[in-house]
Amino acid sequence: MTLYWSEAAADAIRRWVKKRGVAPGPLFTSRHKSRIGRTMLHYLMKRYCKEAGIPARRPTFILLSTRAAR
Repeated sequence: MTLYWSEAAADAIRRWVKKRGVAPGPLFTSRHKSRIGRTMLHYLMKRYCKEAGIPARRPTFILLSTRAAR
């Protein structure tokens, strides 16, 4: 799968990888250093959509239907 990012998003990901390191595993983790689960992803997407003013009844669907998942 190829992901297309804005330059600002690409810069943010580069900064995070520099801080996180390049070890194998999830890119984003929970407080317990494990992968973010489905419930937490749903919560975060709902919160971020609200903050961005995006009406999202199904926030994870919003992500999948954007350029981020193509």
